[in-house]
Amino acid sequence: MSGKGGVGKTNVALSLSLLARRSLEKVLLWDADFGLANCDVLLDLAPRSTIVELLRGEADLREAVVRGPGGIAVLP
Repeated sequence: MSGKGGVGKTNVALSLSLLARRSLEKVLLWDADFGLANCDVLLDLAPRSTIVELLRGEADLREAVVRGPGGIAVLP
């Protein structure tokens, strides 16, 4: 998905992730908006690192992925 900010892309992605989790054992929600990622804020999560630190080699995947609601994994 792409588009103008504030149109609900993160909410749609989160809803689809939770829906997918009902059928799938593992679901990863990756917030790939490098400038204004906010899925962690929306979910009230406190990640130790984000995809930015992961790509820079400053964190590994286990540090960057956090557990979200409904058993989904979140990569902020």
